[in-house]
Amino acid sequence: MKLEEDIFKNNSEIVIYTKTEEETKKVGKELAKILNEKLKKDKEIIHICLIGDLGVRKN
Repeated sequence: MKLEEDIFKNNSEIVIYTKTEEETKKVGKELAKILNEKLKKDKEIIHICLIGDLGVRKN
């Protein structure tokens, strides 16, 4: 996954699109590492919502 192609940012949020559940987990773990360091320094609260695989599923 090339993050540059799948990240969209506006004034208040960043949206990252992933294609699979595994990719979502991988991105989530990396974000957690980065944000953990930031939170320790700035003592801020950040809301994170990871939504994976929004595609249509066949039953």
